[in-house]
Amino acid sequence: LADELIALSKLVLIEKAKEYSNEGSRFSNFYTAAKYMSDDTSTQLDACIGIASKHFAWIEDAAFGRIAVTDKGIQDHFVDAINYTFIYYFMLIEEFEAC
Repeated sequence: LADELIALSKLVLIEKAKEYSNEGSRFSNFYTAAKYMSDDTSTQLDACIGIASKHFAWIEDAAFGRIAVTDKGIQDHFVDAINYTFIYYFMLIEEFEAC
């Protein structure tokens, strides 16, 4: 089951990479999203966590029985949570390499 989840995660990451990037930056949408956050000092990392938080909140709601869930919903939200964790990691690595 874990192998299936990771394989799906990889497929989604590859597909979403096209959506997340433009103008030569893999993370351009996160830089753009940071501009719309309430704090003028928000970064692409803050934006990534903000976007990921909706999936973490859904998982919490599902775990505590606050919402109705389906197998597909569970899979989709866990895959997205995994992927945003990966994306956050990739942004951190890129930031440290630039230092």
